[in-house]
Amino acid sequence: MTSKERGYVEEMKRGGVLRAETVLECAKQAGVKLSLGIGLLEQEASRDGKIGLNVWGNDRAPNGGTSDWGWDEVTESNYKAYKERRGPTGQGGRQGVGPTQLTWHTLQDAADRLGGCWKPENSILVGFTHLKSLIDEHGYEVGVERYNGVGRVEYSRSVRERASRWHDILGDAGGDGEETPEDDPEGEGDYPEVNFGDSGAGIEELQRALNGHGAADALGLWEIDVDGEYGPLSHGLAVEVVYRLGVYSRRIRGDALSAYATRAGHGSAAP
Repeated sequence: MTSKERGYVEEMKRGGVLRAETVLECAKQAGVKLSLGIGLLEQEASRDGKIGLNVWGNDRAPNGGTSDWGWDEVTESNYKAYKERRGPTGQGGRQGVGPTQLTWHTLQDAADRLGGCWKPENSILVGFTHLKSLIDEHGYEVGVERYNGVGRVEYSRSVRERASRWHDILGDAGGDGEETPEDDPEGEGDYPEVNFGDSGAGIEELQRALNGHGAADALGLWEIDVDGEYGPLSHGLAVEVVYRLGVYSRRIRGDALSAYATRAGHGSAAP
């Protein structure tokens, strides 16, 4: 951990952020600004000055209704009981889980694949990764809104205001400020988008990285043909690796994903 990151962690702890080191690491892996990640945690699961509580949501039927545990601690036993009632497609009702209030069943399942949605670090990583994917697809303002649903303008404003406040706090801690999410509103970064039908040497590089450098094998996933064509099988594997490693987004970025699949590196620590 760098001296700047230690400053971030100290400020986070002073500000009531639980598991500050984990939050920092998850933000790095997901490629989201640390200030935005904290803003999300503060919006979704904070109470009595504590940010990022590992608690249940309080949704009611038809979206939830399978649990009366609102704001109680998420545990392995009550999560597994909830998931049994929820069912494989959420037909039994869904409930927000953990510090990022993962509610959609596929996101909960993604956290389970990391070792258990009841573990706060997995909720945080999947939530941050999902937020990053939404910002990549819709831009900063709408992407934050979509984390909570369509048309949730006030939700987006609240999260962004919290992120801005944490931006100021962490900028002071870091000593030289930070880049704001608005500086890259579409989340484009330096990497090209990869879309269905793309082909060429860059796609072959991506496919070899997924198959040949251990990422797919280590995760127990399927292999794909290295044919330089980006189709459904390549995209499906890339998305699965992204969720398992917790990096970047559903809008797969070839060079970036190749790097992560090859060396399982980390994203920017900048808040």
